[in-house]
Amino acid sequence: MIYLASPYSHADPEIREARFEWVTSIAARFQFEGVLCYSPIVASHPLVADLSVMATNAGTPMDPVGFQFWKANNEWHITRCNALVVVMMEGWEDSKGIQAELVFAAKQHKPIEYLDLQSSAVEARRLSTLIQKYK
Repeated sequence: MIYLASPYSHADPEIREARFEWVTSIAARFQFEGVLCYSPIVASHPLVADLSVMATNAGTPMDPVGFQFWKANNEWHITRCNALVVVMMEGWEDSKGIQAELVFAAKQHKPIEYLDLQSSAVEARRLSTLIQKYK
């Protein structure tokens, strides 16, 4: 199983939604091809609105958009994956979450792969290679 790391946090909810949709399509492709895949963004984005309402109603300070809220959950999943694949979409280099996930994965001796789907022809082959490698 691969752990699919991608940027998420952003002040603009439309950018968060676009990031969610983009990584969902990538995770779906891996799953369709028979590669077990866990994406924290695909798993957690649908929960953010409800968590925000619950936190507000309970008077609990909580940021379900930020990495710190999800850190323990993400690390638990990384330990169970065979590799971490970074989706190099806009914002990945500045993402505190991805940077922390890379450090944690390296400490766990997990292979780290990079996928930049913006240069389509070359990266379509790269995606196919990753699918074959982790199938």
